[in-house]
Amino acid sequence: MGYLRLFIILTCILAASQLPAQERGEYIHMDSLINGDWLIEDLEFLREKIFESHPLPGGYAGDSLLESAFEKAIQEAAPGMKYADFIRVVQRTIMTQLDSHTTVDFGNVREKGLLDNKRLTPLQFGFDGQDLWIKSDALDSLPKGTKLLKWNGIDASELIKIPREYAFTEGDAGISRMRVETALLPIIMMMNGITTHTNKLQVILPGDTQIVNKVYPGFLKEAIAKMRSVKKKSPLKEFKDQFSYTYYEDIDLGVLKVGTFVPLNSIQGPNRFYRKTFREIRRNGVKNLAIDLRDNTGGSSANVEFLASFLFEDGHNAPDNIIYRQSELAKQRNRRNSWFIWKAFYKMSQDENVKAFLRADALDEGDIDTVYFKEPVMQKSDYVYDGNCYVFINGLTASAAVDFSGSMRKRGRAMIVGEDCMGSGHGTWGNPVSLYLPKTGLMLSLATIRYNSDRSFDMTREALKPDILVREYADDDAANRDAWIEKMKEVLAGKPH
Repeated sequence: MGYLRLFIILTCILAASQLPAQERGEYIHMDSLINGDWLIEDLEFLREKIFESHPLPGGYAGDSLLESAFEKAIQEAAPGMKYADFIRVVQRTIMTQLDSHTTVDFGNVREKGLLDNKRLTPLQFGFDGQDLWIKSDALDSLPKGTKLLKWNGIDASELIKIPREYAFTEGDAGISRMRVETALLPIIMMMNGITTHTNKLQVILPGDTQIVNKVYPGFLKEAIAKMRSVKKKSPLKEFKDQFSYTYYEDIDLGVLKVGTFVPLNSIQGPNRFYRKTFREIRRNGVKNLAIDLRDNTGGSSANVEFLASFLFEDGHNAPDNIIYRQSELAKQRNRRNSWFIWKAFYKMSQDENVKAFLRADALDEGDIDTVYFKEPVMQKSDYVYDGNCYVFINGLTASAAVDFSGSMRKRGRAMIVGEDCMGSGHGTWGNPVSLYLPKTGLMLSLATIRYNSDRSFDMTREALKPDILVREYADDDAANRDAWIEKMKEVLAGKPH
């Protein structure tokens, strides 16, 4: 592929970047009532930046609907409101686009809440549309699979509705949106004051039918920081959490877990890991291989290409093209990637992709161009796997991971196993930049390119659907049972699915 093209594709990373904060006004506490004029100023600033910088401002909905959403938000904000309510209004407004790369930065919201002495619980939840349960507890006081019935008097059925207007998704991905709502629940509970110092819970413990009362603490910033330091992992352990290979001998299935496509600062690195693993897979004659992309929220298209090259004899090219809009924010992102330093080297290259991207970068502000990529990444034949292939996805599979999944299906290489993911597989947005609203200091991520998997420029909103459906329930977590592996046991045994 060559280092020039690798660097260019890395600028198309589909994960949020951190740009220096813009000048912000005075610090606003989360429970403060914010002046309506400030809120309107921030909304108008955000609208201007989206229409300046987003390659298709209206997203899937169209510009007029986005404009209407902003007008509604401005009317709602005019009397003033609390910070948490403003976040809800902003997120609801920009979600008109149905672009998962343009969203409120909830990691920043979490840190702001902790700074404001809000209380957070170290819990992760699961939800199947009916039952809300504990997927993990950093305190190990609530077993996995514990069903939650009430939290401080709020029924679980009502509790799970609260993140609904804060969540984001890509296109018409209903299951995916539900997964995001569930993932955001602890932050939204903190932000809205639902989590207190001592929380009263009604739960049903795994293997039981009786309702029991539990008390669960909410933690301030210092305690959360201490937990993080205790849980901090070495770079090698972090890598092994993201990348692993497991062989299930009873069903002749290898599972290659790829937790992210984001470039990692690791001594081992995914590329060395892929070569070693695929060499082992071929040497052992593994008949069935699953690429596990559950919870993989994307990253670099260069990493998508590299992984896919082990599965296609003629290699893989991703993306086919990107639509690039020149703007102040896009230029900031290019400067952050040291673009100006590399230009001299790019100009010496005869690579058509390099030249196309340079033309895009040289556009006048507001102009749009399409950059095409044609050269596939290829591996030596002794690395390429030609056995049966499956791809595991769930509602949190997003962006570059959806592109990989869609490409595997379009090229007839794999069956998709799991649930609807966050995107159609035809294309997405990317190159998001971080943006602070000047009055409230609210931090957002804003997409600056359209990423297309092929030349159809397909704007299908429908989520990529699995060939083999998997549903996950509280009992699976309680029994430490992987619903995807259980489904594969049925599939490879020839049972109908």
